Amino acid sequence: MKNIYLVSQNEEGGYDTYDSFVCYAPDEKAAAAMHPCGDSDYNWPTTLDYRWGSCWASSPDCAQVAHIGFADSPEEARVICASFNAG
Repeated sequence: MKNIYLVSQNEEGGYDTYDSFVCYAPDEKAAAAMHPCGDSDYNWPTTLDYRWGSCWASSPDCAQVAHIGFADSPEEARVICASFNAG
């Protein structure tokens, strides 16, 4: 069984930002460490690049994680669906 999480943020908003994503992950900490473009187990940078901080939360501590269910799936931890506000 895999955990399914809804991960959201309200630190970065407006155009060209992600507001949330749904993922498979072993636990909340792993879900918070994912990036909506699909990067998992990311080492958060000390200086922000084009993906981190400008279009998503600046650190895992700024992500809100909610457990929304379970799935019987052979998939590894990964993003299932992401919400991107294109501009």
